[in-house]
Amino acid sequence: MQKPVLTVNCCEVLADKYSKNYEKINVAIEANNTEIYYAKYIIKNNFTEALQPTISNVNDISSSIKNDEFLCGSANKIFTQHLLKSNQEDIILATDVAIYGQKKFLQNKDSQDILPLYLRDPKITKRK
Repeated sequence: MQKPVLTVNCCEVLADKYSKNYEKINVAIEANNTEIYYAKYIIKNNFTEALQPTISNVNDISSSIKNDEFLCGSANKIFTQHLLKSNQEDIILATDVAIYGQKKFLQNKDSQDILPLYLRDPKITKRK
């Protein structure tokens, strides 16, 4: 059975969840005690386009989030001054991944964008 393999990331999935209501979306996901995964998205032609994905600390990111831009993700509670944000934990469900994956697949008709990041044979050495 041949099925395509498609990669999506958590930030893209969250941005897509809110893409019907907002054109500019900031996603902040907790990475560890001092850093967050952050990406700014703009919605064009019903597709989520990443403008600046990065991993950074909260202070560096705070200045890049504009007041009229939506903020979501597990780290959104850290940005206490920002008012336009989701009021939930933004848990990513399997259905969210499936919906975004199908959307991404249908918009990329050629197969280059749906190939896995890598394919490799396992390198198993002789054991003693």
